[in-house]
Amino acid sequence: MDQYAPGKTEWEDALIKKNIIEPKKLFTEKEITNIIEDVANNYNSNNDFHDGQQGSSSEELDEDNDEYFQKYKQKKAQDIMMNKNQLFSQVLEITGEDFKGQVSAANPNLYVLVHLYQNSILPCQLINRSMEELSKLHTFNSRFKFVKIISTRCIPNFPDSNLPQVLIYKNGRIFKNNLESVNNKSFDLISIRADLEKILSSESKESSKVSQLSRQSEMETALAFKNFS
Repeated sequence: MDQYAPGKTEWEDALIKKNIIEPKKLFTEKEITNIIEDVANNYNSNNDFHDGQQGSSSEELDEDNDEYFQKYKQKKAQDIMMNKNQLFSQVLEITGEDFKGQVSAANPNLYVLVHLYQNSILPCQLINRSMEELSKLHTFNSRFKFVKIISTRCIPNFPDSNLPQVLIYKNGRIFKNNLESVNNKSFDLISIRADLEKILSSESKESSKVSQLSRQSEMETALAFKNFS
C-alpha cells in the first residue's frame, strides 16, 4: 500500500485533507532504484548522441562545421579520460544528463557512490562533507568514485522525505540501494567510512575465495593429467 508524506505545514495538511492538493508519495528503496534506472535509460536513449536534437541522424550533422557536434565530442573525450583515471580525489557534481557517462558507463573496476541530495537538508550536508573527506584518502579514491546530484535534477519532483539517498553502482548496475549508516540515520564520517570499508573487506574475502578455488582447480587438473599420463 502506498505511503504519503505529511504536509510541511499545518496549512498544507489542511489542503491535503480537503483534496485541494495531492500528498507526496513516499517511495520505497526498490521504487527509487527503478525510477533512477528509468531516468538513466531515458537520458541514454534520448540524449546519448543528440542531447536534445532528437530526430536528427548522424548523417545530418556535419562533423567539420557543426559547433555543437565538436563540443559533444570534446565532452565525451573528457568523460572517457576521467573514467580511465583510477583516482577521484574530489566529489563530482553531476546532472541527469551526466548520469550515464559518469555512473552507468564508469570504469567497471570502480564502485560509484551516488548521493541524491538537497542543500537545505542537514543530513545531506553531513554526507557531502563526509564524502569530501573520504575522496581525499587513497584507500577510497582508488576504489570509489564519489558523485553527488541534486535529487530533482535526477528525478523531477523527487520528495525531500526520501532524502538523503546514497546508491552504490558497480559495473553499470546498482550494487547497493543505500548505505547501512544512512538507513540507521548515522551521517557522520566514521559511520560512512565503516560502511565503505565493509564493502572493500567483503570484496577482498570474495576475491581470496575465488583465488583459492582457482588454485585448487589447477592442482586437480594437473593431478588428473599426471595420472592420465
